[in-house]
Amino acid sequence: MERERLEPRACWDLGGPWSAAVEGHDLGTVTVPSSYAPRGTVTLTRTIPMVRSEDLRPFLIFEGVALDGEVWINDHRIGRLIAFSHHEFDLHPWVNEDSLRLRVTLVDLQAKFGNSRGWETYGGIIRPVYVQWRPHNYLEHPRIRVELSPGSEASIVASIDVVQTQIAGPMVLSLALMDDQDDIVAHTQQNLGERPPAHAIPLTLQVPNAHRWSLDDPYLYRLVWTLHSPDRSDTLIRRVGLRELTIQGRRFSLNGKPLFLKGVCRHDLWAEQGYTLTEAQVRQDLSEIKATGFNFVRLVHYPHHPQVLDIADELGLLVTEEPGFWNVRLQDDQLIEAKAVALEVLTRMVLRDRTHASLLAWILGNESWSDAGYLHTASALCRDLDDRAVGFSDLYSPRLGKKVPAKEAFTGWDPDFYDYHPYGEDGNLYRAAPRHLNDKPLIFGEWGGFWMQHDPWLWERLGQQFAEWAAADAEAPSQLAGFAFWQWADMRQYHRGYPGCDEGVLIEGLVTEGRERKPEWHRMRALLEAIDQGNVHAVVKRFDRMAPETMEQLRPFRGLTLDVDSTVQKIHHSAWSAYAPGYEEWDRWPMANPNRDAWNLVQSQMTLPWLLSPISPQLEIAVERQVSAVVLLGLGDLTEGYPVVNQFGEEAARLTLWGSGDWREPRSLCHGLEVSRQNRLFQGSRIEPLAVNTLHLFDWVADPDWDVRIVRALVWTLDQPRWIHRMTLDLVDGHSAIVFHAFATRD
Repeated sequence: MERERLEPRACWDLGGPWSAAVEGHDLGTVTVPSSYAPRGTVTLTRTIPMVRSEDLRPFLIFEGVALDGEVWINDHRIGRLIAFSHHEFDLHPWVNEDSLRLRVTLVDLQAKFGNSRGWETYGGIIRPVYVQWRPHNYLEHPRIRVELSPGSEASIVASIDVVQTQIAGPMVLSLALMDDQDDIVAHTQQNLGERPPAHAIPLTLQVPNAHRWSLDDPYLYRLVWTLHSPDRSDTLIRRVGLRELTIQGRRFSLNGKPLFLKGVCRHDLWAEQGYTLTEAQVRQDLSEIKATGFNFVRLVHYPHHPQVLDIADELGLLVTEEPGFWNVRLQDDQLIEAKAVALEVLTRMVLRDRTHASLLAWILGNESWSDAGYLHTASALCRDLDDRAVGFSDLYSPRLGKKVPAKEAFTGWDPDFYDYHPYGEDGNLYRAAPRHLNDKPLIFGEWGGFWMQHDPWLWERLGQQFAEWAAADAEAPSQLAGFAFWQWADMRQYHRGYPGCDEGVLIEGLVTEGRERKPEWHRMRALLEAIDQGNVHAVVKRFDRMAPETMEQLRPFRGLTLDVDSTVQKIHHSAWSAYAPGYEEWDRWPMANPNRDAWNLVQSQMTLPWLLSPISPQLEIAVERQVSAVVLLGLGDLTEGYPVVNQFGEEAARLTLWGSGDWREPRSLCHGLEVSRQNRLFQGSRIEPLAVNTLHLFDWVADPDWDVRIVRALVWTLDQPRWIHRMTLDLVDGHSAIVFHAFATRD
């Protein structure tokens, strides 16, 4: 039927009530867009009117569904829908119909990709669906690259695809940049002839007196492409910010200035509404995030609604996006189809969002066991389509001593930055990761969780650590590029339980499901203010002197030389890398002893104390002297140690003296008796780790907030002097990592 003349890019909203059914059983109506609790395979239908048009063609557009589906027009299948993604279907074959019966079949729980037990999932057409009218020859897939000059000029290289469905005569492609007063500040055009190139067509603009987009001044221009054609012209408009995002050393840089990312993780969820949020709700979220003091939002763990990026552009917030993998073994053959879908989601996400000023980087997956082949393919796809950095959020890769990540998750595909999640309250975990992942920018893409609930001291000391990193200059050996706190708002997550969840709600947010501020919001605000103000305490490394009586008691002892070959030294350094990655702090004897030359220390041969551990479980020391007593210095367990773990009296290691013939004398070294936890600090407390059969020599304060190390001495007096050929140390419990600074004997 003939109706009023349509304009190019005119849209018909198809929102409202749709009929719903499961296996032929009528469910009444479902509002579109909306998110509903999963029901299996649901069929949604409605009738849409059509318009006969000679010079425009209709496109059916979906902005996102949950989670997998098929689209039918008049019982003719026209294509597939995949989770959270933008889809377009050409309806031109049906343009002469008066009306069309539109049918969408959606799979939720059994979808191959998109469903996750990490948050409450939903079904439905969760985002807008509409018909858009375009000329027969039209524009799509814009891409821009901005280069800033040292002065005030900027260069924009803007490319776009021309889709030609009919020959209509010579065409011209023009490009204009317009300021916020709708004045044209730069313009260019190119004659395309009757058959434009099939590949992206680049146009370049030189912008004088460019107003740069920044976090504090998020100025947006409008970039306008127009395809001039003899029949109907097509215009595509994108709001753009003139800015440069690069990597400089171990930091991200915005417009040439190093940037410390202060971020928070945000799901595109809101209480009972699921994935379907209003623009006002999104604006409230992002405005509040900005007001809290954040400059970065990690949009987890799937593509969010396009309006999220529009508002981030306006407010001056950086964001990252990711396709949807969480907590899966990417190398599993059963995920072949899911990985193929993920690559398609990734492609559609990059094409949809790559012109946004707020976009910092792409993240290929979250907290999954890595697969170098998949990550290589996914990263190459992103780099082919866009210039931004690419990363992967790691939690499950092999760890060194259960403390910091190994680099296995990041090998074989060359990420631009590291993303590691140091959950817990162990300060060594936070401090060691930047020292180990040290050749590229490192962000803590998630941290916090239930460990942060009701622990003001942990908030304070982590804030101090982050402030130290933020204030570090480019030459500092320990660097962090930024973080994203887990998470912004509470959300539904069942089948997990306390302490993470309470009555089905994941309570690790700074605000509630309804966006009421929690006590954690105020602590985060204080933490961010500490970073901004540079409130960094000086990390003190000092040694408490031994008491004079202890010095006198140890003076008659003579040190033993530990002579080991290169193979043993290599094993020993591997042990230190595993159990204390920041071991450069241990390469000097930490005793304020004016008579230290009286000791022949282990470090004189090894440069490090001996670490008896599962990696280095045995040690043999030549003695060859008359011995009446033996001294061992150190005896601190670098693992959690007694009293945090282990039983009092449980044997940790065994010291054995070997004499002439078959004579030998073993001595058990037990938790709480001879061996104790090495660190006096645990969670929010100072503790008193006991080793009652030893002398407490002194405390080594490596970091007053995280690490106060105990150095002890065990004096073992024999029942009579003996000629000792050697002594051995053997790890017994199979898990401790015990430090020995020195060994000595008394004649």
